[in-house]
Amino acid sequence: MKVLIVEDNIFKYAAVKRAVAQCGDFIFVHAATLENAKKKIQESHKEDDPFDLIVTDTDYPENNGGEMRPDAGLLLIEYAGLLDPPVPVIICSEKKYQPGSIRNVLGAVRYVKHTDMEQDFRALLRNP
Repeated sequence: MKVLIVEDNIFKYAAVKRAVAQCGDFIFVHAATLENAKKKIQESHKEDDPFDLIVTDTDYPENNGGEMRPDAGLLLIEYAGLLDPPVPVIICSEKKYQPGSIRNVLGAVRYVKHTDMEQDFRALLRNP
């Protein structure tokens, strides 16, 4: 399973990757900006090797050196939902987030330092 993790904080990226890795055999790709994430998604589709899952924060820069965008993750979710087929997404944010009825969102995991997120990821990945 090929997973794109979109996170601008390298420590949080490492924690998310570690938690997801405990849930199965994954190939991880990292992006830190909205622009870079979209580019990696486009490249994977061109190579006929699309992502099986995206794990994204909600707040990160649009591009390198850019200001933080609190809606960057939501823009990426919208973009991933328009693909054929849509790419499933798990939101992982420090904020408590309720994904509502966005069709390609499997759910949300709350990131809190020094907590084990594995159980939350496992529950979402088991019931896509």
